[in-house]
Amino acid sequence: MTEPRIVEKLRKLVEHERSARGIGNLEEAETFAAKIQELLVRHKLEMSDVEYRAEEEDEPVLKEFIPAEEWTGVSSTLRLKNWIGILVATVAKANFCQAVRSGKGIYLVGRQSDREASKLMFQHLYEIALEVAPREAQAYTTTDQFLRDSLMSGQPGSVLKRTFQSGWKLGYASALHKRLEAKRGQLLAGAGEQGLIRINQLERSLEEAIKLHFPSLRKGGAARTKGVSGYRAGQKYGSEVGINSRKRLGA
Repeated sequence: MTEPRIVEKLRKLVEHERSARGIGNLEEAETFAAKIQELLVRHKLEMSDVEYRAEEEDEPVLKEFIPAEEWTGVSSTLRLKNWIGILVATVAKANFCQAVRSGKGIYLVGRQSDREASKLMFQHLYEIALEVAPREAQAYTTTDQFLRDSLMSGQPGSVLKRTFQSGWKLGYASALHKRLEAKRGQLLAGAGEQGLIRINQLERSLEEAIKLHFPSLRKGGAARTKGVSGYRAGQKYGSEVGINSRKRLGA
């Protein structure tokens, strides 16, 4: 099967993003996730009947298992952390896929181009979290909030710092979930009837595939964190960066 043109465009986007980040143009790099999502949504809304039928034949909805090491670049015997699971599920839904956690990895269900978009967007947003969380945790140790948390918990500063980072990542992922949901709604609002029919057809195909491959799938419970201060800081950062804002990573 030849690589779909839409995937070629996505690969050019990721190359451009890496170049922008490499020369320090972080502001441009941060709009990358929005470009991927908008490209995929508009592509589906503007497809003709012939293009849609061809895509159904060339790109059936399939499941793909991706080990945790491939998602994160870190070899681990542990299950994926909650914030990573939330981030994976968020970018999957934004790109017309669905993610199912299983053991030490993720099953990603969707069409090839949509799965590729999900992987690219995840990697971008994941790298931001790894870069920013430690820096924000270090800044937290110089605040009055850190002193209050230390007095209330009685824990050493090193533990509070780790807890802050954990909470920050969860808050960041949760904020991105809300933003990508809202962005998707904006892209679909005002779309033509034919385009929305295409979206509904794809979503039905996706749900059928999920029921086929995971008939006993249940929703997980809400993720919790002890790092409330970190969670709030991560929420704030995730509400401002990485999708369609002008906030710089280094700001």
